[in-house]
Amino acid sequence: MPYLDWYLFHLMANDWSWFRSTVATRPHPKDKSRPDPHFSLSQHTTMIPTILITLFIAFIGYYFSAPAKETDKLNNGKELPGPIGIPYFGNIFQIGLHQYISFSKWAQEYGPIFQIKLGVKRWVVVSDAAVAHELMVKRGTNYSARDHSFIMNEIVHPGSRGMLASSGEYWRKIRKLAHNGLAQKPVESYTPFIENESLELVRSLYNSALDPVIHFRLFTLNIILTTVYAKRFESPDDPTFLKLQSYIVDTIGFLGYDAIINLFPILRKLPLGLNKKARHLMANYFDLMKQFWDRFKEEHARGETKPCVASHVINHQDDDGLDDFDVHNMFIDVLGAGLDTTAITLSWMIALLANHPEMQARAHAELDAAIGRDRLPTLADQPNLPYIRAILRETLRYRPATGWLSIPHQSVQDDLYEGHLIPADTTVVANVYAMNMDPRRYAKPERFDPDRFLHVTESSAALANGPIGKRDHVTFGWGRRLCVGVHLAEAEGFLSLAQLLWCYRIEVEKGGVPPVVNEWQLGITMPPKPFRVKFAPRHEGVKEVIAK
Repeated sequence: MPYLDWYLFHLMANDWSWFRSTVATRPHPKDKSRPDPHFSLSQHTTMIPTILITLFIAFIGYYFSAPAKETDKLNNGKELPGPIGIPYFGNIFQIGLHQYISFSKWAQEYGPIFQIKLGVKRWVVVSDAAVAHELMVKRGTNYSARDHSFIMNEIVHPGSRGMLASSGEYWRKIRKLAHNGLAQKPVESYTPFIENESLELVRSLYNSALDPVIHFRLFTLNIILTTVYAKRFESPDDPTFLKLQSYIVDTIGFLGYDAIINLFPILRKLPLGLNKKARHLMANYFDLMKQFWDRFKEEHARGETKPCVASHVINHQDDDGLDDFDVHNMFIDVLGAGLDTTAITLSWMIALLANHPEMQARAHAELDAAIGRDRLPTLADQPNLPYIRAILRETLRYRPATGWLSIPHQSVQDDLYEGHLIPADTTVVANVYAMNMDPRRYAKPERFDPDRFLHVTESSAALANGPIGKRDHVTFGWGRRLCVGVHLAEAEGFLSLAQLLWCYRIEVEKGGVPPVVNEWQLGITMPPKPFRVKFAPRHEGVKEVIAK
């Protein structure tokens, strides 16, 4: 039992951020009044015995009342292969702390598509990009749904509102509303916002030695807020910034709890107080979103707003019968999806480049040749900076911010794939690790090598919507559920990296250690472990140029 206790704790805490949502945000080590900028997981195990007893009782009940096997459905096709599990728990104890590794090993044994059971859920795991493309893109109508889950659909998004929690016609309407504000053309109109925030970022890091993650979060959140609400924060110490960041972090934590109770619904009955905490959190979060939206509507009515996503939404939300509550839910999804993913990608780029000064030197030479030393690079310079673009693209392949497994899709109806049945309501997940590290597509995939993408000129967004054989990576997702902010993510990732490298050499502090790049923090997202680097000005003109 002690070993099982340890195993379940790490399975829940590390892989699904279970305990992140059960305790208060860890305080900052130097300033107890604000949260630690890192998503460290709490090391509390006091609820584990209760959880284990509950699961044991559930197992006994299942064992004596389990329904008959779905033979009628399976007569329409062969059952997908997969490892044998145990009643009720399925294969959950066979997965280990790194699911993507287990899934990749099982793919070698059972093929590129196989099934497992996790609690009461059937999962189909796809480890081949062509198979995932066939299901999630070509058959996207059947594989673009989301599973109904307790926290997401009843607390975070009551009534299954928003983009992440919804499916069907409502989802198509609200995604269209968001997409029309975040498509390529609108994002191009946000160029002044993006360039201004990137300039503020490089100014904030001038000649500093620090862990840059909080600055990257401020940069990312300000871009989202300026493109969404035409609002920004001046400092990472701004109380509203800290409050909003905390709401987003805690919401992500509760989604980890949601993943567990979705597999073991009996856990909903435990008196853990988590549902009450989640409802209190979302009440505060929605109140802040309402404040932003009400302020924007007042300014819009006075003609004082600039072009942004909210201005598009306010002009078109009535077209599809969407009210303000729908808008709040949509923007919560945009903020949650965008805050940490770009900040994590930036952190990985800096950590990797600190370990590769030769790559920095090459990027510096490209910048000097294409831009010179009298001005900062802009988004218009992308065609002339192929190596900078390749660094971003390779980072997205090599260390995807959203982790090594895709956000799960769900089948709507029974479907046959090469004679095998995929029943309706099956969770379908792509093994991003197997695809981004496929040696058939990438020479020495375990190496960080921007040169592999040096001659790729199309954007990741364009490649994601084209033939599967041309995709650079699968980090942004699939088909109709492709990341709605992909154009914005590419723009801010490129510009921030180009300007940081134009200004600075990224160095390991004297007496310090290089950032760890072969390990990462475990959770719903995949940030690097905390690190410190120095942003040393490359030449005397840096201070003058960024001061303009």
